[in-house]
Amino acid sequence: RTGKNAVRLIADAELLKAHERHASAYALAILAFEEVGLLFLAFWGEDDEIKAATRGASRHVRKQVAAASLLTAEFFRDELRRELGEQSLS
Repeated sequence: RTGKNAVRLIADAELLKAHERHASAYALAILAFEEVGLLFLAFWGEDDEIKAATRGASRHVRKQVAAASLLTAEFFRDELRRELGEQSLS
């Protein structure tokens, strides 16, 4: 359900952007980002490291940190692949 919510929110954000409702589109995009974070927190679980890194933060921030971690890991994987000549990093 969380994944479907994220997809729906992104679709709604794109619709709003197409109608030049940029502030509302941005707000929905942030909500979609948090939904992705929620999905990964549910998948990974909130272990002690995540709790310690986000101590005192709201649930919104923890969801954003989870989603940002995924994007950061993907970015660095792609950069390493470029540096290593497209070799697998498995």
